[in-house]
Amino acid sequence: MTGVVLITRETPFGHHMAARMAAALAGGDSPLLAVMVLSGPPAPAPRQSSLVRALRLNTFKRLVSRQARQSYRLWHLQQEANAEFARGAGPVPDWPAEVERHHIPEDQINAAGTAAWLRARAPRLLAVAGSPILGAALLSVPCDGTLNMHSSLLPRYRGTRAEFWQVHNGDLDCAGITIHFVDTSVDSGDILRRHPLNPAPGDSPWLMRARNQLGGLAVYPETVCAVLEGRAARQPQPPVRERAYRYADITPEATRTVLRVLRQARQRPA
Repeated sequence: MTGVVLITRETPFGHHMAARMAAALAGGDSPLLAVMVLSGPPAPAPRQSSLVRALRLNTFKRLVSRQARQSYRLWHLQQEANAEFARGAGPVPDWPAEVERHHIPEDQINAAGTAAWLRARAPRLLAVAGSPILGAALLSVPCDGTLNMHSSLLPRYRGTRAEFWQVHNGDLDCAGITIHFVDTSVDSGDILRRHPLNPAPGDSPWLMRARNQLGGLAVYPETVCAVLEGRAARQPQPPVRERAYRYADITPEATRTVLRVLRQARQRPA
C-alpha cells in the first residue's frame, strides 16, 4: 500500500493537521502513512541574572524601555493569535494512533538519513505544512510530487512569514493561503488552490497566521484528496520580480514598523 507522508512541526497546528489529514484520507487507496514531525532548537533560558542585576541597580527605567515594551507587545499579540487558533480548532488532538511518526530536528530535514527513511515508505504524495526548504533528494521521492501550504496568495509574497510583510507593506489584498506543488525554487510551483483571508486593518500578522492555519485545516486535506483522485487542476505561476522573504529580513526596525502600522490602524476611528 502506498499513500501520503505529512511533514509538519511539533505544534498545535501540526497535531490538528495530522488528525484532519488522516481523517480525510481514511478508507481510501492512499491513506496517511506517516507524519514527519520537526522540532526546532530549544528556547534560550531566561536571563535571570541580568534581571537581578537591573533590580539591584534600581534601573527600573531600563525594564520599561522601548525594547521591553516592544517585547511585551509582541508576546501579547502572539497570545491573542494562539487564543484565536485554539477557539477555532478546538482541543489539541493526539497524533493519529494508526499513523507512523518520525521525529527529527528540523535542521536534519535534508539529511541523507531523512531521505532514506522517506524512500522506505514510498509515498505517492508528500504534503508539507511547516518545514524549511526541501532539497532535491526529498523532492524526488514521492511519485506524484510534493505539495505545500503557503501563507500568501501566490505568486505574491514568496518566502517565509508572508503575513508579517503584508502588514509591513500595507498589502492586505494578498492575504490568504495557497496550496501549490513544490519545485526546486521557492514557492514557485504550480498552484492548486487559493483561499483568501480578507483581514481587517489592525489585524496583526500573528492573528492573520492563526486564521490562515485554520483555513488550511479545512482546504489542505481536501486539496490532497483532489490530487490523489485526479480532480485537481494545476495553474502555472506567472513570473514575478518580487524577492522571496527570509527570516533574517525580520529585523527590529521592520518589527517596529509593523507595530506602528497596527497601533495607527487600531487608533483610527471605525
